[in-house]
Amino acid sequence: MVSAWLLVPVKGLAGGKGRLGGCLDARARRALNRYFLQRTLAVARAFPGAGRTLAGRMLLFDALEAEWREVAVAPRAGCAACGGGRG
Repeated sequence: MVSAWLLVPVKGLAGGKGRLGGCLDARARRALNRYFLQRTLAVARAFPGAGRTLAGRMLLFDALEAEWREVAVAPRAGCAACGGGRG
């Protein structure tokens, strides 16, 4: 069985679409980023076998051994990018 991976790089919602600063205020850019992320995730859910995320985990590939390893990761306290600043 072949598995497919989807990686979705996400900036902080407030930081994305900065080039639209002349047209959209910060709140509108956040809303636009949230909309794009929700649409991307909705499309990803339509793929067979979708649903398992890498939240709280990181996959490492050892190319010399051709092996995958999974490592648990925790958000850093106070980091807005990784969610550690949320309560």
